[in-house]
Amino acid sequence: MTPDQWAMLGAVGEVAGAFFALIGVLVSLYMSIRALREIQADRRLNKAPYLAFEPGGQRYPIDFTLLTEEEQREAGISTLENPSSIGLKTEGDRITYEYRGLRNYGLGPAIHARIIWIPAKVWVGTESFQIDDTKLLELKYRRELNTIPASPGHILPNQEATFFRIPSFIQLDYERKITEVEGIIEIECLDIFRQKHVTRQRFYLHTGYKDDPPYIHFTFLEIEFDSTRKQIEPTRA
Repeated sequence: MTPDQWAMLGAVGEVAGAFFALIGVLVSLYMSIRALREIQADRRLNKAPYLAFEPGGQRYPIDFTLLTEEEQREAGISTLENPSSIGLKTEGDRITYEYRGLRNYGLGPAIHARIIWIPAKVWVGTESFQIDDTKLLELKYRRELNTIPASPGHILPNQEATFFRIPSFIQLDYERKITEVEGIIEIECLDIFRQKHVTRQRFYLHTGYKDDPPYIHFTFLEIEFDSTRKQIEPTRA
């Protein structure tokens, strides 16, 4: 082999060596970035809140408040006979009952916790109807009116929050016709990294407007979705 060929072979070897060295650096960099992301993800998970209502039933007394003529005109229900708004039982200006059971099962605090009641099916007496996208645009079914902040709004691990307002589709049931509702309660909060977390849990409620005292009964069922961990396959009826 001539000196020129040896020189060319040496140059090729240097290029190949540099190439494989670059590959090694890139692989090392990739593994380092991946390890860092895994550490960050694990850290976030270890600091993540996990909010859910304790499964089971809760029954609370309610009050009826007769609407004034002005309130009836504003609500567009002046033709109804003795329409009343519905709320948790009060004594004077003080709410004496609140529904509870929203617990933080996670390892980190939940910040700005709130719930959104999303009805899927409503019974009026023995008749029922589905709440589709069009129906959700009606005043009492709207998302913004059925969004209720937790009290306290920041929930530490293993701590519980309460709520002082019932969903608007019951609160605005002026004719007291709704007997049952089923759907999803969406639970939202932020973690300490300002990342949003969402849990969706099935609910069922029924009313006892004609009982003494009148009441509303909540039943919280299984979790259908947890954004922090994974989606859970819904239970089919």
